[in-house]
Amino acid sequence: MSTEEPDFLGSIANCDNDFFQKYVPISMWPDKQQRQEMYKCIGGFEKWAELNDDCKRHVIGFLNYWTRCNLSLCSKKDNELVKNTILFTSKEDGIRLKPDFNFEKQRIETLYLLKSYIELRTSDGFVRSWQFSAKGKVCRIFSKSYRENVYTFSNSRTISREGMEQEVWNIAKRVLSKARDDLCQVMIEGKWNPKNDLPANLSNVKVVVMKYKSKEECWFWLNILDPKSALDQFALFYENSPSHPVDFDHVAHPAVFAAKSVRISTWVRISDKQFLQLTATKIYIMCVSMSSDVFLEVLRRWVCGETDPDFSSLVVFTKEENNRETIHTEISKRFNSIPYEYRSYQHPRYEFFRKFRQFRCDGVYCEVEKSDDPLCIVSVLITTQNLVMMRTGFACVRDGKPSIEYKFQET
Repeated sequence: MSTEEPDFLGSIANCDNDFFQKYVPISMWPDKQQRQEMYKCIGGFEKWAELNDDCKRHVIGFLNYWTRCNLSLCSKKDNELVKNTILFTSKEDGIRLKPDFNFEKQRIETLYLLKSYIELRTSDGFVRSWQFSAKGKVCRIFSKSYRENVYTFSNSRTISREGMEQEVWNIAKRVLSKARDDLCQVMIEGKWNPKNDLPANLSNVKVVVMKYKSKEECWFWLNILDPKSALDQFALFYENSPSHPVDFDHVAHPAVFAAKSVRISTWVRISDKQFLQLTATKIYIMCVSMSSDVFLEVLRRWVCGETDPDFSSLVVFTKEENNRETIHTEISKRFNSIPYEYRSYQHPRYEFFRKFRQFRCDGVYCEVEKSDDPLCIVSVLITTQNLVMMRTGFACVRDGKPSIEYKFQET
């Protein structure tokens, strides 16, 4: 060891507090046992380059943030070592190096693309996020990596505000390139420029949650889907008024029509033909209007066994008022239905309102049997603003007889 340089190892091994006061921030002081372990691990050396990578990472673990930044500028090798030395604190074990999670081999399953936030989640619980905060002429990017109950690491950098949009897309594009074959779920809320190019089709995506911006942006993202593959879930949300509805043509993609679950939480204008093309087992949609013939046709398909056996619910909110009595009369004529006054004292009100609490309970309620299976029932509720078909698990109640027991599925 050169006499002109401070005796780092001797000071560490002897727990020299004067040395740590001079060269190491108080918050980073190791305890006596950790210092001795480090000295035993490293041994003697005269040059930084003589240390192996494990020893270097151990030393880097004692450096503060800015010292690490300076070290990362010395060489490509040091830059890589600094990035890979992520520390976490454990009350039982003290400070330890980040374990090897083989991140490069993990599958990116979920991606959130919001207005100023990007987050990815892997199959093994690893989470990586980027938060963009613009103020004045600059934009700070806070990146964070963590795995619950294991470790957390974060850093930040600053770019010009003019380059924020391009930087957001550059990060999103890199993630999409890596996740091309594995990505299963994507949530899109921010405003994205349709002029940008996607790296490739993401044919394995099964869940799409999208905030409506424009037709061009919708199709920009819908084009990543495989038209021959059905989605597990498609959701569209947007705060608008019935006087300014979204045209369903803007999302009329084959993968949407074939989706198993469709939720449209925005007022849309949809044609009868388009509605009948939906094959989802669970549908929630807000329509400006819907003809009674369409609703009756959906009910007929279920009664005749033409829909998916796993059908769960159809919930339609309408702006134009429905003629409750006319629809109920048509149901009574065409199907084997059992009307019931759910507001009477004989009905278990708690169970009914628990299922239908989101609707105005001022309508007509009945239960319809399947043509080939009288024990298979669908509950139908018709109000001025709702058309509802739901597999509630309610048993048929004939003439309101209290001797017939109600049975409910557990939720």
